Amino acid sequence: MNITWIGHSCFLVHDGTHTLLIDPWIRDNPAGARLPDNARPDLILLTHGHFDHLGESVELSKQFEVPILCMPELAAYCRSQEARAEIINYGGSYRLGNFTIKCVLAFHSSSAGPNRIYAGPPCGYVITSSDQTVYFAGDTCVFGDMKLIGELFKLDVAMLPIGGRTTMDPAEALMAVKWLRPRYVIPMHFNTWEFIRQDPQAFKEAVERETEAKVLLPAPGENITI
Repeated sequence: MNITWIGHSCFLVHDGTHTLLIDPWIRDNPAGARLPDNARPDLILLTHGHFDHLGESVELSKQFEVPILCMPELAAYCRSQEARAEIINYGGSYRLGNFTIKCVLAFHSSSAGPNRIYAGPPCGYVITSSDQTVYFAGDTCVFGDMKLIGELFKLDVAMLPIGGRTTMDPAEALMAVKWLRPRYVIPMHFNTWEFIRQDPQAFKEAVERETEAKVLLPAPGENITI
């Protein structure tokens, strides 16, 4: 499985056959995000409707003629913008080739569009292809059922927000790592703005000192193979 951090909370996940694009906020992203020229997503995953996650998903859905997978209320908004959307909900799964995408809890808020209409609850995803499994937490605090996710799935990678203020901070993300027990951790949703400024190297040192996980710190656009 190949993972490319586009910037902020946007990732590409490719299993050799299909490509997932997650939370595609690209234009005007201070993190310098841009899609690779050869990127061709087969499915867009949204965790919630805030502008830094909804991003250009509607536009990209139309451009690539692919569906957006998200919670029902957010799917209704995407359809109102003439994008194709598929619904998922907590505990449900969606199949795409070798990918199985499981919808799991997240604790945050969600609104969409210029009028910030209610966009349903947020979510995270557990993504499995063949024998590899990735957990994308979305925007969330640490919560007790992360222990359950760690028991249900043998995680290769956990993508966790560390910025604080609107998500968990590095200390809470460290607790999440202890519960999830992944092989690797990729921090996200930090340093895009000053109010979510964090030191990823300090987070890496703490995680690797207190757990068996290794923290990966890719640059925007960098590809990681697991």
